[in-house]
Amino acid sequence: MATFGSGINAQLGAIDYSPILRGAQAQAQGILAGGQGIARGIESMGGSVANAMEKYQEQAKQNKQKEAVVKDGIKFIETMQKLPGISPELKQMSGSLLETLHSPNASLEDRFAAVQGE
Repeated sequence: MATFGSGINAQLGAIDYSPILRGAQAQAQGILAGGQGIARGIESMGGSVANAMEKYQEQAKQNKQKEAVVKDGIKFIETMQKLPGISPELKQMSGSLLETLHSPNASLEDRFAAVQGE
């Protein structure tokens, strides 16, 4: 009976695991690259969300300012209508403006423009 090392080359019995290791290494690199791609995607999405939040906050601030202008306009018109000696034409015109300002169908932009005289 032959034994390895005496008459038979011992290298013939050795199992070469290097293709398996190279495959595992390639798989690990693929997983790493996929993870990096996901990280870049999340980073980009985070930037987009932050940008959207900033725009929302800015718009909310502008809307609050416009709402304050509209409320001040309403107070002014209501006070003006109570003045003695106001002309009927001015009273009618300011009344229709008040209807627009109090209308639930009018957008904030429309009400703001009405107060601005646009």
